[in-house]
Amino acid sequence: MSKISSQPNPAHVAFLLLDRFTLIAFAAAIEPLRLANRVAGQTLYTWQLVSENGGPVKCSNGTEISVTTKQDDLPHD
Repeated sequence: MSKISSQPNPAHVAFLLLDRFTLIAFAAAIEPLRLANRVAGQTLYTWQLVSENGGPVKCSNGTEISVTTKQDDLPHD
């Protein structure tokens, strides 16, 4: 695999997970970012998982997902 030219600041994405979100839609959004990092051999994308209150969120199939922060703590830039 060849490396893409160095990117000083990876793109950052915050995923706001709402109660009963669909896991397949979430996977379809996050997996391309993970795979791009892997293929590039470097971090092109970073992400964090967010909920309204900072607590875990259950998706539509009942699986509980932990998050890293609550919505109000995100930077507003």
